[in-house]
This record gives sequence, C-alpha cells and structure tokens, in this order.
Amino acid sequence: MRLAGVEAPKAPLGTKPSDWPLEAAAREALGAAAAGKVLELRPARVSPDRRGRALGYLTEIGDADHAGLTAALLRSGTLRVAADPAGRDCRATLAEAEAAAVRSRLGLWSEPYYEVQDASDGAALAALDGRFVVAEGRVASVRTLAGRAYVNFGRRWRGGSR
Repeated sequence: MRLAGVEAPKAPLGTKPSDWPLEAAAREALGAAAAGKVLELRPARVSPDRRGRALGYLTEIGDADHAGLTAALLRSGTLRVAADPAGRDCRATLAEAEAAAVRSRLGLWSEPYYEVQDASDGAALAALDGRFVVAEGRVASVRTLAGRAYVNFGRRWRGGSR
C-alpha cells in the first residue's frame, strides 16, 4: 500500500541517498507510528496505483480522523503533501497538517533544501532554476507553453513582484 496524498522526501538530484537521511527517517517514523497498533486501511480510491499498490490512509480502528497516521507524519515534518489526485479526499486536512510543520520548521522543513522562498524576489528564484522549490507569494498569472505550466508572481515574469 501507499499513503495517499503525500510523498517522502527523496534525495535532491546529485545527492547520494546515503547523504540524505530524510528518506530513511520517513520510513522509520512510519514504522514507529504504526508499531504495535491495529490499523485499518481507509481507501482513497477503488483501483490500485500503476504499481499495483492500494492507496489510502492508515488509521487506528474507530479513529475519527480519516487521515490518521498520514496527518500525524505531516505534522511532524516527516512527509510533504503531494499533488496526488488520490489524496483529494483529505486535501484540506493534509494541507493544514503540513502548514503546521512548515510554520514550526519541523523535520524536512528545517532543511535549507525545503526552505520556503519569497516569490517576490525573482532573481533569487531564478538562481534556484532546475531544483525543487517551495515559493510563497501572490500569483499574478498562470500560463502554459509547450506542455509546461508557468506560475508568474509578477507582471514581468523574470523580475518577480514589480
């Protein structure tokens, strides 16, 4: 099975997995959170994913929180929310749990790689071209060109909010 709506922090391009402990930490945190508990799988959708895995949420039996362990791992900064259609059932809950970890700079959100960037600084964002970036700011427009989507934070796309 795979937890719906989330991703474990994978090693950045060019980084050896052995030099990136967050991926292993996510696996260990899930194991620790599930250890000794009787859990139920609450499916996120009927069909399995392309690798044949069931998609859903693990919760303790009778738990009112449908997102269960997934939300707990997000609150600790162990996982991050993914743009995953399977997670749409609990999108608001998952986003709220992640936001708490981001605000408190817990887990992966304490790493410089995941530092939230100010979208109004176009030059700083341009310097990060080609890597994973979490940017925060007011969106001025969204465009698609040649199969790519572009999010513009200012009238002049190269300059940010000007």
